[in-house]
Amino acid sequence: MYERPWQSPEFWTVKTSLLRKAAQRYRARDHSEAIGSVWSSLERRFPNGLPTNSEFESSKLLDQLVFRYAKRYHKREALKARAQRELSSRSYLDLRYPAEVADSTRQSEIQDLVESLLANLARSDRQLLEESLGLGDCERSVAEIAQSRHVSRQAIHKKRQKLLIYLKSSASA
Repeated sequence: MYERPWQSPEFWTVKTSLLRKAAQRYRARDHSEAIGSVWSSLERRFPNGLPTNSEFESSKLLDQLVFRYAKRYHKREALKARAQRELSSRSYLDLRYPAEVADSTRQSEIQDLVESLLANLARSDRQLLEESLGLGDCERSVAEIAQSRHVSRQAIHKKRQKLLIYLKSSASA
């Protein structure tokens, strides 16, 4: 005979301390948010439930699983929130302005501004931005650019970020 102990409210009251501990680790506001995720993870892991006379239910293994699943949930949510914050805080100079949005005069003004900003850069920096943003004849991936320059992808990302920040500051000045 099998049973699903996680379907009873008593199970979750006993496991509240585990849920709180996992939530505190990732500075989550509410530990009960993870219950649904832990529940579905337990359902996937044990589709028939646990044997009623098993040592698994009383042992620490079930506690470890509940803690691990709760921790995974809060970690995933923290990463989502962090990515959302990073996206909302970024306000880079968009060098590619969609033609369907802008009228021809606005687009030519933007193109002139971009050309004047890029003219102040060194040739290698300008080439890096043109390749990575697709301003020139072809757009290349960061991996391709890194391989052609014999540096790491991280170095290309750092250089591009610094250049975009510089262009943004010089455009607003």
